[in-house]
Amino acid sequence: MNLPGTWQGFGPRERAALLLTLGATVFTVVLRFLPVASLLLFVISALALAGLAAIVGEATDQLGSRLGPGATGVLQSALGNLPELFISIFALRAGLVGVVQAALVGSVLANSLLVLGIAFVAGGLKHGVQRFGAMQSGTIAVLTVFSVSALMVPTLAAGPSGPDVAHADALSLRPSRSPCTIISSLDS
Repeated sequence: MNLPGTWQGFGPRERAALLLTLGATVFTVVLRFLPVASLLLFVISALALAGLAAIVGEATDQLGSRLGPGATGVLQSALGNLPELFISIFALRAGLVGVVQAALVGSVLANSLLVLGIAFVAGGLKHGVQRFGAMQSGTIAVLTVFSVSALMVPTLAAGPSGPDVAHADALSLRPSRSPCTIISSLDS
């Protein structure tokens, strides 16, 4: 009997991915309490995190085949950033605000420039000359300007010759004022 949701419902590839991810996750927890090199702990943790992200991606694709394209897009955008969210919460709890800020900037740049560029190149190689709608292109351009502006405002205000140096502290991502810190403090 091959019921969905049971171990027999998985193919050999899915079983291997699940077992490898589970093993890497357990191994990470064990290594955390042993005196090992931090590089080894980082590599095993990264493998576990990549496996977990792959499982979430596969589950999202499976749900997407039943939900339709609109709901799948919402689900992918909500679940696609879970690893970043968890890493940011743990980094904020450790007081690594600069790491979280750099991760946010890197995420925006990777999603808006790198992924879009790869999509253009891959689409051009497969389909030749592509045409884009003016409305969608304008929307993407406006959203990119908004995201850059949102990242620039605290930086400009905190600069030594900023227009309002007195309010720079209110706009900064200090751990005591960060929305992420407030969210992570609810967990404890």
